Amino acid sequence: RYQPSSMYEPSSYRPLQPLPPLPQQQKWHSEESYHWHPPVYPPQELSHPPPPPPPPPVQVIQQPVNQTTGSKVAQTDDYVYDDPSSSFQRWPEKLQSLQEEIRAIQLGTHSTFKETLADMELRREQTIQDAVYYRNYELSLSKYQFDQEISLLQDEYENERHHLHDMVLQAIEERKKQVREDKEIETEFEVKDLFKDAYARVHNKRHLRKRAGLDRHQNASPSRQDRRRRADRQATPHNIHAAPSVLEEEELEIDFMSMKGMHMSSRRHPQPQPQISRRQ
Repeated sequence: RYQPSSMYEPSSYRPLQPLPPLPQQQKWHSEESYHWHPPVYPPQELSHPPPPPPPPPVQVIQQPVNQTTGSKVAQTDDYVYDDPSSSFQRWPEKLQSLQEEIRAIQLGTHSTFKETLADMELRREQTIQDAVYYRNYELSLSKYQFDQEISLLQDEYENERHHLHDMVLQAIEERKKQVREDKEIETEFEVKDLFKDAYARVHNKRHLRKRAGLDRHQNASPSRQDRRRRADRQATPHNIHAAPSVLEEEELEIDFMSMKGMHMSSRRHPQPQPQISRRQ
């Protein structure tokens, strides 16, 4: 390591003293009479031959110097040949530049700080955009899966509906076949005839009730209560299309249930039945 000599130390350093002025009287020549003239040489004859021409230049290829080695040499040269006065002048400049950088960092106007913030904002926007793309992808995937499940459920529903429709049609065909077989075995039976028989029975019952009252009137004098009932009763003919009363509905229901039970028993055990007298 280079060690500076002791002559630069403050204790041994002494400034140069000015030389004493020369006296004005001691001049060895006069200023006006002194003029310099170049020397004049006599001409010489050339007795020797001219020199030979110079050799052609040789190209010397210089190897590249390593950058690190050159930087180290430059640093060493700066360190060795650095002037102390110039180094003392650079320190306040460096200190001022550092203070300005610190002030710029505190105020948020530093160039590196601004570049870092710009990079962070760019990364933030990129992250938000990636999140939006991922959300749209998840939504589209969920919608696609939902549509697939809906289509599968619809296909299952259609298959089940067709299957049930086929089962119902098959059951109806079997029922029709069974009804045809029953008609071939038993006598013909129609619903209209069933209702006609029911109304005929109701009419016969009412006719029998009227005959019972007439016989009682002919055999004995009517009582006061019978006369009052006869006066309140409206003598109108029976209308088959009129709305039946509560009593008539009960009688019709009883007759219908009895006839239905007879019909079911006849289907189970077919027997010849007497024809019911119908009153037109």
